Amino acid sequence: MIKNYTSNPENYNYDFDYKSSIENPIEFWNEVATKYVYWDKIYDNVLGGTDENPLWFENGKLNLCYNAVDKQALDPITKNKFALIHENPLYNIITKITYSELYDKVCEFSTALKSLGLVKGQRVMLYMPMINQGAIAMLSCARLGLIHSNVYGGLPAYQFAARINLFKPHVIVSSNFGTYSLTNTPFFKILNQALSLTKVVPDHVIIYNRKDYILSQPDSPPAGSLDWEELVKETTKNGTCIDRGYTMVDSNDPLCVLFTSGTTGEPKGILRTTGGYVVNLNYQFKAFQGVHVGQDTIFSKSDYGWISGHSCMTYAALLCGLSSIIFEGDPVLPDPGTLWAIVERNKVNILNIGTVVGVLTKEDPKGEYIKKYDLSSLRQIWASGDKISESRYTFMKENTGAHIDFMEGYGNTECGWLIVGNCYNADYIKPGITGKPYPGYTIHLLDEHSNQVKQGDIGELAIKLPVIPGFATSLYSDQNSRYEKSYLQRHKGYMNTGDIAHQLPEGHINIVSRLDDMSKCNGVSIFLGKIEEVLLTHQAIADCMVTVVKNKLTREYTLGVIVLKTDHLSQPIDSLQKETCQMVLDKLGKIEAFKGVIIVDSLLKNRSGKIIRNLITSIINDEPISQEISIEDQIIVKQIKDGIFKFKQINQ
Repeated sequence: MIKNYTSNPENYNYDFDYKSSIENPIEFWNEVATKYVYWDKIYDNVLGGTDENPLWFENGKLNLCYNAVDKQALDPITKNKFALIHENPLYNIITKITYSELYDKVCEFSTALKSLGLVKGQRVMLYMPMINQGAIAMLSCARLGLIHSNVYGGLPAYQFAARINLFKPHVIVSSNFGTYSLTNTPFFKILNQALSLTKVVPDHVIIYNRKDYILSQPDSPPAGSLDWEELVKETTKNGTCIDRGYTMVDSNDPLCVLFTSGTTGEPKGILRTTGGYVVNLNYQFKAFQGVHVGQDTIFSKSDYGWISGHSCMTYAALLCGLSSIIFEGDPVLPDPGTLWAIVERNKVNILNIGTVVGVLTKEDPKGEYIKKYDLSSLRQIWASGDKISESRYTFMKENTGAHIDFMEGYGNTECGWLIVGNCYNADYIKPGITGKPYPGYTIHLLDEHSNQVKQGDIGELAIKLPVIPGFATSLYSDQNSRYEKSYLQRHKGYMNTGDIAHQLPEGHINIVSRLDDMSKCNGVSIFLGKIEEVLLTHQAIADCMVTVVKNKLTREYTLGVIVLKTDHLSQPIDSLQKETCQMVLDKLGKIEAFKGVIIVDSLLKNRSGKIIRNLITSIINDEPISQEISIEDQIIVKQIKDGIFKFKQINQ
């Protein structure tokens, strides 16, 4: 049914595998599971449960940590290969850990956790900076069958507290500080504030005190907290771990909970189970995305609190025996060549650039920093989280090199990695077009009445049930009614995604925008993403968002909030107004009612780099704001308010 691509991924046959996965899904996933995964007990059924709540690999027993760490550490070929490479360019910190060393450290910390009385099924919340210990903590939890929940390091205290209230952790693991920009984030202060805002009292708080960079700490750790290294010394024999066992878990036992708010601000705990996730990640990376198992170095510009930090940077990378870069800092600091310097230094083969393409086009509009570095080791660059317009695709291809596949991918926290994308060495990649369905997914584009739209028309991307292995099928803390309402009610027999797309004759699917981005302007439905794609073709615009400006007395109109490239900061606003209005009129016509732009230094984005559209729209229309705004974002809020005030003075 499938082919073993691990030795030669260039031979991957997408059409063959996709057809097999749709026509014979049971046989397809059974072959994937037996080919790529170590099971302590083989499953009784490939698929049980119901279409709405599928139970993949029923009654199978396995351990993710064993598959990700032990197998590589016990293999003479990979045991001395670097597993994790922590890079902090601002402080010139590089810390490397081999698979053998990672195995020791995971066994040590899992022993320490076990000494606190933690048993399978209990909960550990991780609030860690981007250092190797974040991955060690995740793997240690997986080793013991503990449910872990990663919170983005540096998330404000009130948002952190909301997640503590929902997750009710037995233990919180944190550190003393993290680096995200030119300033350091004091974790002690945030952690203490979060604990004061919640009635949940964890049994223990464990603190990893960093020694790679000494920072004066104005705040003290939470009272009664335990020191990571001291706890490890106390629970191991002279610093050597004797206990190297692991806990077998059921395929459908929970692995982790990721709280996602998207752009709504409401935490939603996505509950992921173990077996299907391990199976799916193995296939996605070893076959579909063509990594060289046990050889490649992967650099995923991500965070432990995001799905890409789980699926790409940590678990998939280790399941495949790769070296994974753990990046701490800002992608354009100390300069816009930071990412490319890391690629050259570590001979990176695969770069998952996430949502930073817009930042790079802004800070390095001519690609001068990219061209300074040797990128000959790179085979693939992946982009996800943001729509990649044709202009951004062209920018990346022209500046990184013809030998590199630049591929857009579409997925979400619920699916675990990809729903639509491009396989390695694909001959069907189209600039500005997302890709083709990932094997296993039957995708239909539906209208509001659940009817399939005509080819070329825009509809909501819906996945025919049952979903494939690894797709989350419930929310944490008995929120099944919310899960059903959020994902299953709108189109019976489908998982609705809330994303809008259109399909091309060749089978490509192009993600256009969120369903929420479809707005009414003077009673007409408008997809704002189309206007944004047009604006991004302007030579001066690095990033943008379009919204509807409401008016009870006069006609409504659409307005662009734009970020300029660094080499166009002096461009007169008058010329920008005329040029952008003419571009939208020429490409889309008058129905879009586009009236112009306002300029800001950056767009308001959430911690995973996605534009907070509802917040910007509320500011533009002087509506009540329900979200707390960080100090750094208040500058942008003022720029938006000043910009719309001046715009209205001139144009109304």
